[in-house]
Amino acid sequence: MSIQYQAFLISAAAAIGAIVILDYYHQDESPYYGDGGKATYVRFLLNVARPKLFKEITGLERNTFNHLVTEFREADLLEDGRSVTVEEQVLIFLDIVRYNNSMRQTAVKFRRGLYTVNRYFNHVMESLFQLYPRYIKLDERTTSFPDRLGKNPKYMPFKGCMGALDGVLIPAHVPLHLQSPWRSRKGVISQNVLAAVNFHFEFVYVLAGWEGSAHDTRVFNDATSKGLNIPNKRFFLADAGYGLQPGLMTPYQAVRYHLKEQASAGLHPSTRKELYNLRHATLRNIVARLFGCFKRKFSILKSAPEIELCKQIRLVYALCVLWNFLRKHETLESLLEENDNAEDTSEGPDDTNDPSAIYSASQEDARQKRRRDQLAKRLWTQ
Repeated sequence: MSIQYQAFLISAAAAIGAIVILDYYHQDESPYYGDGGKATYVRFLLNVARPKLFKEITGLERNTFNHLVTEFREADLLEDGRSVTVEEQVLIFLDIVRYNNSMRQTAVKFRRGLYTVNRYFNHVMESLFQLYPRYIKLDERTTSFPDRLGKNPKYMPFKGCMGALDGVLIPAHVPLHLQSPWRSRKGVISQNVLAAVNFHFEFVYVLAGWEGSAHDTRVFNDATSKGLNIPNKRFFLADAGYGLQPGLMTPYQAVRYHLKEQASAGLHPSTRKELYNLRHATLRNIVARLFGCFKRKFSILKSAPEIELCKQIRLVYALCVLWNFLRKHETLESLLEENDNAEDTSEGPDDTNDPSAIYSASQEDARQKRRRDQLAKRLWTQ
């Protein structure tokens, strides 16, 4: 074999290899199936599926889905692509976040390429993120104490309460060399998300993106400089790990109050501190219940999605917006249909068992201590 012929074969092999590589990187722009975007699955969902089945698959009532699509269009956040309508873009996003499907699984289901699925997933996520100021608001209207609680003698003394807040660990996918600070005290690679919720089952403030090892108190202090403004004489309920400080009302330390303990032992509060802690735990349970339903609604939050970390953080905000959108357009009973059990708060950052994270009695804010004592006294004497 001549040297020239060998050189020709090598050049030809290199050219073929280059073509294969280029094809690998660009093949995702085409559907897996050559139907030109006329996927039967999408047509079935939009035009044939009965309302109950539509909700089971997408997690949204059909009317809610239509409102969401209209919102995106009217706000100029999404528009029809060459062959992918806004409706299909939203369906692609919902398929991934509701079932924690991989991009490839969704691509096969929708007969689209990976490139297309990834692009529209990001477009919908970004569009929801842009709606944060419209749907997640911390103001007097969203944090009003509801009449059903304000007129109930059990909770009347908590009238200045805006809701409850807590830090929740959301599994995160982080490069190996960066994982150390993202590892929680329970060994899970995660981000610590601070969320404040009201008694209408809505998010009123969210701060995502802190490392899983960060103490709740540190995240809260950061939040107060990033829009978590709590008016004087108002407060959120929080666990003991945050410490009794302006804007927060925490339980008495070293006093039993856990709902499960009280119920299983058939115990009744024997002191005003025990009664306060019991009522406090009952009201604060709203944040655990919401996150329990939230994670069941969007299964992608239960495990670490293999997307860039910045997008994982953005996804949390996007899904919180979507949750509040659902609260606006659907009944609470509809959202709670999926087995409403309180989220086990032990899944969150366990600051209450970390001595370095707990405020001692001497560190507690004196004014808040007086307010808590007065509140406990009113509960006990009414």
